[in-house]
Amino acid sequence: MTEPVETERTETERTETERTDRPLAVPAPAAPAAIAAPAAIAATSASAAGREGPPSLVNVAAITTAGTMIWIGLLWLVVAAGFGIVLGVVAAAGSSDHSLWQHGFSGWQRFIPFAAGLSMTSTFAPMLVGNGVTRARVATAATVTLVVVAVAGGLFVALGYGVERLAFDALGWRHELSDGRRLSDGGYVRVGVAYAALFACYFASGWLIGVARGVLGRDGFAPLVVPALIPAVAAELLLRPEVTGLPFAGRLGLDRLPQPSLTLGLLAALTATALATWAAHAGSRHITLPIAGGPR
Repeated sequence: MTEPVETERTETERTETERTDRPLAVPAPAAPAAIAAPAAIAATSASAAGREGPPSLVNVAAITTAGTMIWIGLLWLVVAAGFGIVLGVVAAAGSSDHSLWQHGFSGWQRFIPFAAGLSMTSTFAPMLVGNGVTRARVATAATVTLVVVAVAGGLFVALGYGVERLAFDALGWRHELSDGRRLSDGGYVRVGVAYAALFACYFASGWLIGVARGVLGRDGFAPLVVPALIPAVAAELLLRPEVTGLPFAGRLGLDRLPQPSLTLGLLAALTATALATWAAHAGSRHITLPIAGGPR
């Protein structure tokens, strides 16, 4: 009776020994789908990014225009405050029969759009191109900024004349320009349009200089400064009947040159602006970054 029990015990011990000596099972490798999931997600994200593309022209133009109009607007606020102070001082001291706005505040404002155009490439191209915007789109956005600055500048100058006229009427003064003219309702429109064209030409000249520097570098763009000033010079010669001339225009004999009609002057000024804008677009495609050794 004891032998079967011992036999069963021996078989049980043998089974436990085999189970102990058996190597541990290794877990099966992860499924290929689990490994490929991150790659699929990355591919999906890349595809979505490709569909989004670079920023739209509306967004880029908003950046260039708002960034420019912020400092121009602040400068115009300073100009308006200064004009108010001067007008108050003159009213307290006596009177004036000639426009204060014409000589002290409107003439030099042509250099504001010139500075805006000059800084357009160096200010916005590195930032926008570095964020995926093409050089051609930056140039198109700069064109939008040119139009906005020119139109806003013309409105500001015309508004200055209108406010001055109201102030002079309230003070009982005679509001005349330096040539003895008195602006009528249509005169304010002509002045605003003429200054808008003047500002567009000056912006275009500054922009051309900035693009030339971006393409040729600090040491190579100087020979192109004079050709780039052609739009501004054309505007000075062709829009003289309606805009305040440069301080030394009379000494240079420019006031003795034939004066074209406003329509002809506007057409010529706009043509010069269009040609300068085309040249700036063409040159902008070859801008090298960083500009003039500046930071990337």
